[in-house]
Amino acid sequence: MESTALHAAVPPVLFAAFEHAQFFRPSTTRRFTDLASRLPFVAALGVDMPPSPAPGVRGGDLDVRDPLASEWTVVVLGAHSMIGRLTVR
Repeated sequence: MESTALHAAVPPVLFAAFEHAQFFRPSTTRRFTDLASRLPFVAALGVDMPPSPAPGVRGGDLDVRDPLASEWTVVVLGAHSMIGRLTVR
């Protein structure tokens, strides 16, 4: 889905939940830095996620009781539709 976001006619926004910041690994940092340089808004959510987990990426610190803290979710939202959503619990 992340790759699909890069090829959309109108650049979409991308939101991803990683359960915990520890899962935002170096390979993810590289990928999301690239996404943030090409998309208008990229956000990463997780317990203990810093405000800027990668260059250009907005971070959101989730409370451990937040439902998103127990799943991995990627949402790509375009100008005219939701391109996709993937959730792993």
